[in-house]
Amino acid sequence: MNKNFNERSIPGDMEEVQQQAKVLEEKIVNIESNFNKDVSYIHKRIDKIQFNIIKKMQENIDNLNKQTTSMMVVISLSMIMNIILCFIIIQGGIK
Repeated sequence: MNKNFNERSIPGDMEEVQQQAKVLEEKIVNIESNFNKDVSYIHKRIDKIQFNIIKKMQENIDNLNKQTTSMMVVISLSMIMNIILCFIIIQGGIK
């Protein structure tokens, strides 16, 4: 009985050792494959998030440009009206 226990706990057969090594190697390959798939998925998600951030920033910049243009038009019209009022005042007012 002691002899059987020792044979099971210490593999003496080289084929059995090679078989166990092959099984472990397959497990390592599967782990590496799954890891690479996970890394690839994470990279794709990061790329998508970066694209969405850049797109949103571009939209915000476009909106700010539109607002700035509108404000410039309002300021320009206000300046023109002030100049006209100054000429009217200088001319002696409205008659």
